[in-house]
Amino acid sequence: METLTKTFDIPSQGIFGGPKEVTVRPMTTKEEKMLYTAKDGTFLEKIVASCVVEPKDIDIKKLHPSDITFLLYMIREMTFGPTYQQQMQCPYCNLKQDIEIDITEMKNYLLDFDELEKCFNIELPVCKDKLRLKLLSQGDMEDIANIVKRKARRDLKEEDLDGYEYVYRFASLIETINGEERDINEVLDYVDNLNLRDFNEIKKALSSLKIGLDTSNIRVCKNCGEEVEVFGVTVPEFFRSF
Repeated sequence: METLTKTFDIPSQGIFGGPKEVTVRPMTTKEEKMLYTAKDGTFLEKIVASCVVEPKDIDIKKLHPSDITFLLYMIREMTFGPTYQQQMQCPYCNLKQDIEIDITEMKNYLLDFDELEKCFNIELPVCKDKLRLKLLSQGDMEDIANIVKRKARRDLKEEDLDGYEYVYRFASLIETINGEERDINEVLDYVDNLNLRDFNEIKKALSSLKIGLDTSNIRVCKNCGEEVEVFGVTVPEFFRSF
């Protein structure tokens, strides 16, 4: 198995105290069992952790979600090859059709720390506040999910849950406001009452930083001939070669 391993630079470049590069092996029957016994969405993280051979006992919480996605695609390519089938629905003629996704066509963006400083220090156009944003680790994302669950059990109606989680995630991305750290409840209130133009400026800053695997592909509709942008996803065919 050691001869089949590969080492990759990962997108987050150790920003959360994790590794800058990771060595992985292909999937085995051990990971196949994880697929068929999965009870929640954490099986993807478990597969990645299981296939990492160096560093040993890797702490997934110290990775960025884009690291996990990238490693999952590399493990898939090592195990079954770079291509797999998924379905596309053309937005022009609505025809559903099978297309081939090629992992080798995807570009991986490593975190550029200078670009991070540039993109994540912004001034909002309406209120003129200066914000410093931050990336969230996989551990941060799990903590947020647990906080939202506790909040839901305590005093949230089901119809309000998605909205609360949406705002909470954005609030967690704000490190400082005008150079000051704020209590999370203050930041929640701050985000909830932002002018929509200011809120969109935060979203623009977040989307401007390139990190991780670009899974987008351009495919031509078999029916109308229009070009369609599609994104590779982990459909069932992702985990098999037939």
